[in-house]
Amino acid sequence: MRSRSPRETAALLVAGLLLAACERSPPVGKPAARRAAPAHPAARVLRLSPGVLDETVLKGGEERAYLLDLAAGRYAELVVEQQGIDVEVRLRASDGRVVAAVDSLNGMIGPEPLPWRPATARDRARVEAERSLAAGVRLYQEDKPSSLQAALALENEARARFRALGLPGREAEALFCLGSYHDRLAENEAAADFYRQALAIFDALGDEARVGVTLSNLGKLERNSGRAGPALALYRQALPLLRRSRNQPEEALGLSNLGRAAMDAGENGEALAAFEQALSLERSLGDRAAEGDTLSNLGLLETSLGQISRALDHLGQAVALQEARGDRRGLGVTLAEIGVARALGGHSRQEVQAAFQRALRLQREIGDRRDAVTLHNLGWYLYRVGEIPQAERILRQALAIFQAREERANEAGALVNLGGIDLERGRLAEAAASFTRARALAAEIGDPEKEAYALFGLARVHRATRRPAAALTAIEGATTRVEALRRKPVSLDLRMTFFASKQDIYDLRVDLLMDLHRREPRAGYDARALMASEEARARTLLDLLDKAHVQTVSSAARLTPASAPGFHEIQRQAAEPGTVVLEYYLGRERSFLWALTPGAIESFELPPREVLEAEARRAAFLLAASNQALARRQAELALAD
Repeated sequence: MRSRSPRETAALLVAGLLLAACERSPPVGKPAARRAAPAHPAARVLRLSPGVLDETVLKGGEERAYLLDLAAGRYAELVVEQQGIDVEVRLRASDGRVVAAVDSLNGMIGPEPLPWRPATARDRARVEAERSLAAGVRLYQEDKPSSLQAALALENEARARFRALGLPGREAEALFCLGSYHDRLAENEAAADFYRQALAIFDALGDEARVGVTLSNLGKLERNSGRAGPALALYRQALPLLRRSRNQPEEALGLSNLGRAAMDAGENGEALAAFEQALSLERSLGDRAAEGDTLSNLGLLETSLGQISRALDHLGQAVALQEARGDRRGLGVTLAEIGVARALGGHSRQEVQAAFQRALRLQREIGDRRDAVTLHNLGWYLYRVGEIPQAERILRQALAIFQAREERANEAGALVNLGGIDLERGRLAEAAASFTRARALAAEIGDPEKEAYALFGLARVHRATRRPAAALTAIEGATTRVEALRRKPVSLDLRMTFFASKQDIYDLRVDLLMDLHRREPRAGYDARALMASEEARARTLLDLLDKAHVQTVSSAARLTPASAPGFHEIQRQAAEPGTVVLEYYLGRERSFLWALTPGAIESFELPPREVLEAEARRAAFLLAASNQALARRQAELALAD
């Protein structure tokens, strides 16, 4: 019996810029096993006898040997019950040849059976079924398309044999394997069908641990199909079952899966908490493989929230762990996300493209279908740096792949980026079609972030086609979705940087209102623009005050929408004769100044934020220098006296 290195977790989906200690009762009709002496050193060889239960502790890579006297024509059933470590069981003949080997896909939960009595025809049929099951697993672990097809045939054979033998638990394991193989082939409907059949049997048998694992795998399929809400519900259902199994590695995996689904659903606070709990468990267990996957996902979350420095730190830790293990699949995912984080962090083009290109090479070498996401994100980056024709070509390649695979979340992200290119090139009808389709997809799968970006794009199209009212409706819908997301994260630092990363949406809202004011000066759009500016400012100010503990507020209040003072309340501040209240808003393309007196409001257009900030820094430097000169002169005069 040999313990394996920590298991590879379920496959990760990159959101990127798309922007199994279970204890069971003895089987009925069999005598309960008596416990052997306490755990033995790993080097000791134990002679097995019927009804003896041996308990031992193994670490990753250790082996334990047992001696079994078995005459020809006899039948023995050996069960290795895994309690928190994934083991491979090998049966060797007296000459040392391996005559059977088992490493089921039940991960770290449940028995590894190896099929003491005279053998019957039924026993021989059982052995053949187990051999088919084990052979299929070995082929699956080769991770090649041709091997997976051969594995499917073997598992179908095993399932039919187990059903004919009346062994529902083993039939369920074969069904679970079939689901896993179809999952690896990205055949989601077939995978879900086999998982549901396995789930029904595990549930009928009262096997909570296997129910939990199967629910998690169904959640992964939902997530892969872009259905974040149903995926999150399945992971939430699975987690307490995994916890009750008292198997911390599977609990950690369940937490990590839940975190990914919560992130997709915009529940960033829940995602952050889940990843941190998973990391704590994985580190206490020394599960370096799982730790690497969770660090990669945590970095992805932090990237999406604008925490680039923190994200790159966690992603770098993940790369070190994945390279040490030779985890090429996980490494490809992490490198692709490093490319995104570097791009958002303003790193050099050479650094950004090196990460994307290394990720693509790895993913294509192993046939990882996530290469399409990496391809998309490379196109997104090229668009950012002005390589528009090359970016469009790559993004359209990625879009075609997403549509062929029915990956709706990724399709929505690609459509948003292609809509941006169409808009920039003046193809307004094509841009509107892309943004409209992206919004419908995002709303269907429950992705408020992508929906906000699609609405932002539609607002820009409406503005360009001189439909300011429609543009305002779209941008206010985008603002509502961004504000709902901004309140999701628990960490104040994350919440504030998230706000800043969506600044363009707030800028456009103020800008559109001021456009409407120029068209209809008496309609009050200037006051609405002022209030939009105040609402944006109040959101950040409330977070800053809360972080500094300037005022005492309840935890519930901290998550309520920030309220800005009303227009008339601001105007009352200028109630005294001769008083003027000045309000500024600094925008990317242009800024605004509002001057309020007791009975009137005037507005003025100012240069962009970048220009004003440069002038403000220059003025501050000159003022400081002049004050220093004045102080020196006063000191010289005092000394002279």
